[in-house]
Order: sequence, then structure tokens, then C-alpha cells
Amino acid sequence: MAKKPKAEETAAKPSEVAPQTGEKKLRSLMNAARSAYKDSLAISGAYGEKIANAVEHDHLHKKAWASVVAEDRMTPEKLAEFYDAQEYYRDVLGLNERAKSAPRLRLEGGEEETEEEADAGDAEAKPDPKVAPFPKPASVAAE
Repeated sequence: MAKKPKAEETAAKPSEVAPQTGEKKLRSLMNAARSAYKDSLAISGAYGEKIANAVEHDHLHKKAWASVVAEDRMTPEKLAEFYDAQEYYRDVLGLNERAKSAPRLRLEGGEEETEEEADAGDAEAKPDPKVAPFPKPASVAAE
């Protein structure tokens, strides 16, 4: 029986068959890539510092900001498509209703509460039978 030739002996290396980029050019490109990576780290570090500062001092919501930045990078066509899909997903999953049900703090000087909100507040104001009311002071000085 004849012995089969090994694959290593018969197959040519891709670098021997097709033209390849020269060593000097590859080293130049690698140096440029490393430099760009270092520059991007410095830029992202400075940007991250600004974001952290805005979160701490200016009440920036990081996730909402990241979403807006991503939207800003879209073309008008992609942005319209994204908004349509997002509106549909929020509707189907009930996320808008869920967000509306979240309790909110009322700030002084804010908007007047609607009838619906007033009704919801009345429901919360009903006394709980398990909780005793705080005793009223009996002294005259307290009046």
C-alpha cells in the first residue's frame, strides 16, 4: 500500500501564494493602532470623568444619556425606524403604563395635581385599621 503524502508537504502557505503586506508596513500600522488605542483611552477617560461629574453634581441619568448619545449617531431614517419600533415595544410590553404607576415626589411650586392624582391620593389617605392615630397633645401650650 502506498503511503499518503502529509498535508504539510503538499499544501503551500497562504503567504507563499498570494501577495502580502510587507513587514515594514505592518509594523507601521501596528504602531499607529497602539497609538490610537492609547489616545482613545485618554479621550474616553476624560469623557468618563465629565459624565461622572455631571451625574454627581448635575443630576445626569447615565442610562438615559447613553441612549440619547446612541440615537444622536443614527441617520434620520434609522432614528425614525428606531422610534417606531421602540414605541411598539413599549406599548406591547406595557412599559409606559408601568412608568406612569411609579410614585413621584411632588416639589413645592410644581404643577397642580390632576383630578385623577387627587383621587389616587384620597385612596392612600384612608386610615389603616392596623395603625393607631398619633395621640393629640393634651397641654394648652400645644394649641
